[in-house]
Formats: sequence, C-alpha cells, structure tokens
Amino acid sequence: TSTDGRKEDVVLIVDDDQAFLELAERLLVKEGFNVLSTDNSKGALQLARAARPDLVLLDILMPCFDGWAVLKDLKQDPVTAKIPVVILSIVDEKKRARDEGAHAMLAKPIDRTVLLKAVFDACASADCDRSTRSLQEAVA
Repeated sequence: TSTDGRKEDVVLIVDDDQAFLELAERLLVKEGFNVLSTDNSKGALQLARAARPDLVLLDILMPCFDGWAVLKDLKQDPVTAKIPVVILSIVDEKKRARDEGAHAMLAKPIDRTVLLKAVFDACASADCDRSTRSLQEAVA
C-alpha cells in the first residue's frame, strides 16, 4: 500500500533482455508501482494468474515461447483476460497487437516518457488508482 493508503498498482514485465528488465523495473518503482519481472516467457501466464497484476508489459521476440503466444494465453484465460497488455518489441506490429487484444504496442528502443505514458494510460483503462496529476508529473 502506498503512503496515502491507496493500493499500489502492480506491473508484470516479461522480457528476455535483462538490461531492459532492470531499467524498466527501476523506472516504474520510482513512479510508485510494484513491479514483478521475469525473463521466462513460459512462466509468464502462471505468474500473471498468481499475482493478478494491473498491467503486463510483454516483449514479443523471446526464445522458446514468443510474446504472441503469451498474449493469446493471457487473453484466453478468464483469470487474466481483462489485464491490459502493452506489447514491447523491435518489430512494429501495432495492427496485429490490437487484433490480438493488446492495449497498445511500443516499438523498442522505448523512450522513458513514452513508456510511462503507456503504463499510466493502460492502468487508467483498467481502473487502476492513478491520478491525472501523477501522470502529468511523470511525463513532465
């Protein structure tokens, strides 16, 4: 719980790029989010089912089990179907991302401000407890 008594929003990051995981986690924690991260695409669905995050940031190009398969599983599971997913990838496939149920898609490399705006927007769409003032401060 945050200092003002609100539930902190939980973001799950699924990406096989360890450097990106660490940077994104630090950035989001600094903005008041609880962050879970994994570089294991196969375990992402189980982690999402257990933690029920407010948002999933999902890389597409990963070994073994690509992000499209993870997105499909998340959207077909009743426990995780309503969790917004923001796709992160060097391959810009916005139409496919939307068609498959993603909230948004960001092309890597991702600017800090763009990432934060996408996270706040996705959380707002999921009725996360974030204020407009916090969004304006984060992207200022």
